[in-house]
Amino acid sequence: MQTDMTVGKPMKMILDFTIPVFIGNVFQQFYNMADAIIVGKFVGTKGLAAVGSTGTIMFLIIGFLTGLTAGFTVLTSQKFGAGKMDEMRQSVGNAALLSIIISVIMTVVSMVGMRSLLTIMHTPEDIFQDAYIYIMIICGGIFAQVLYNILASILRALGNSKTPLYFLILAALLNIVLDLVFIIVFHMGVAGAAWATITAQGVSGVLCLIYIIKYVPELRLKADDWRFRSGIARNEILVGIPMGLQYSITAIGTMMVQSALNILGSYAVAAFTAGNKIENIFTQAYVAIGTTMATYNAQNIGARKLDRVRQGFNSAPEGFLITDFDGNVVEGAGKPTREALLHGYIYKLRPDVQSVVHVHSPYAIGWSSSKKDLPLVTWHSKLKNPEGYPNLDVHAAMVRPEDVPMVEAMFKKTPNINAFLLADHGVVAMGKDPLAAEHTAELVEETAQVAILDKVVEKLGL
Repeated sequence: MQTDMTVGKPMKMILDFTIPVFIGNVFQQFYNMADAIIVGKFVGTKGLAAVGSTGTIMFLIIGFLTGLTAGFTVLTSQKFGAGKMDEMRQSVGNAALLSIIISVIMTVVSMVGMRSLLTIMHTPEDIFQDAYIYIMIICGGIFAQVLYNILASILRALGNSKTPLYFLILAALLNIVLDLVFIIVFHMGVAGAAWATITAQGVSGVLCLIYIIKYVPELRLKADDWRFRSGIARNEILVGIPMGLQYSITAIGTMMVQSALNILGSYAVAAFTAGNKIENIFTQAYVAIGTTMATYNAQNIGARKLDRVRQGFNSAPEGFLITDFDGNVVEGAGKPTREALLHGYIYKLRPDVQSVVHVHSPYAIGWSSSKKDLPLVTWHSKLKNPEGYPNLDVHAAMVRPEDVPMVEAMFKKTPNINAFLLADHGVVAMGKDPLAAEHTAELVEETAQVAILDKVVEKLGL
């Protein structure tokens, strides 16, 4: 069922749309998680390590494709919101053509360069061949991933986030069944897990296609809709590429962590794999919200209802508070967070900062307990924040008024920093908007991971 997001209560509509997207993203994570669990149980620790060693590469590929296809259909949402159905179908046709082109390019590039990439990432020799077989089959099935992602994005562009969820749940369950059949019955090892994954993804894509053909007359394309239009393609690429990078850029840092970890051997890789699968599930809420707001805003911008865009952005559940820069409640009922004073002070000191996020991420907290500044151990961190990441030890669970001079001294010494650590507490990241601040916080966590692993490698004398 299609949903017109240009009418109705914004908050309810956003929540109703976000929840199925979130659940769907979690089930998409279950593909690789199911492979890891079943391979670990029936193939062994080295099989688990082989699958796990390619997890960051899969994260990069799937994240990029998810963001790219979501970006391609932003124009579709705008035309649907404006009621311009002919132009909406043209945008769908061009999005489909671009998806085919991207599928071919990514399949060829990934398969040609995969052996070299695994070598660069120091994949242990005892799992190298299994890792190579697994990820090559996955890369060979990129078209199946793109088929589901583009069709699901088109349905979501029309306000339908539930139908893709149903098909994805079915495919995730099918993936588990096929994993068991291919691995236990046919003894295919890690290759069986890979074939199960791309088969299930292909089924979910075909089901979306059948649903669209039978039940969504608005998407029945005519021959002219399939004509490549450079203007439409340009607009879709300009949105799709940044969204693809947004969804996948953290995978580059995670691949660096994986490379450092691979030096420690297959058992360390297997342990990291188990924990990383769980961590990935909890990050899907942010991805779901981003997908929802892209669809909601696109439909309303297309309908020229900019007031609803602002209403949607400002929508919040009961208990939402607004404070002044000193942490005093201005609007709402309840008690502000313990970080309100610190965040308000940052806004006063740094007019260029429009968003501050406070993240209790494990590796950053682990490093901060050393009371040392976080070193710039990756090229990514050096490029993004050359002034480094200071570590403030405030000797309390929050920044108090008496700690403000310490904060002020830090900003005088390093006026352009975009993040710092609070000892035994977490990361404080800043940016021009919430997304930029969130990305910075993720970069700090990745940098802390690499810094800690460097110390482990140094300690072991490797």
